[in-house]
Amino acid sequence: MQLLFFLFRNPIFWVSAFLFGGAIYYYNKMVKVKLIAEDALARIEHLLHQRLMLIPQLEKWATNMNDQTQELWERLLHIQANTPNTSLLEMDLSQRAQDYYDLRQNMNRWFSSITYPDTEKHEAFEFVRQEFIHLDKKLSTAIEAYNQKARDYNVYIESFPSGIVAALVNLEKRPLFL
Repeated sequence: MQLLFFLFRNPIFWVSAFLFGGAIYYYNKMVKVKLIAEDALARIEHLLHQRLMLIPQLEKWATNMNDQTQELWERLLHIQANTPNTSLLEMDLSQRAQDYYDLRQNMNRWFSSITYPDTEKHEAFEFVRQEFIHLDKKLSTAIEAYNQKARDYNVYIESFPSGIVAALVNLEKRPLFL
């Protein structure tokens, strides 16, 4: 009992308790923001997969193309075949972002190069094209959300006093999806 009375009257105890409590608070806050960023990255990964799955649906329109359209189609198939099946958390985001923008540009060019006089085929083609556009908009929103959360997390890691806690537990900055 006397030991407790001594501890509670000792200013070193209170300073230590305050620092320990602050460290726990900042650590939990950084982990929360990191998990939110990882969830946003998982959303991007899911949407990227959905978009890649649209490419086989386009194959029926890949016949009777001119040379330029055929070259774009082959580029799309190459991008799809070389897209790794690993999680975005385990890979270089800058390379995956480059693949995303490359596929986006080539898909837009390919869509604009296809014309169909047959209304029925055109409607089906237009449906897939609109699905691609819709997924692209969702991807843009998801990328913005991830980048914002990654920036928030990186600010926590670099600022005082949370930066001290981050250094103690080896938390690293999150890369942006640029």
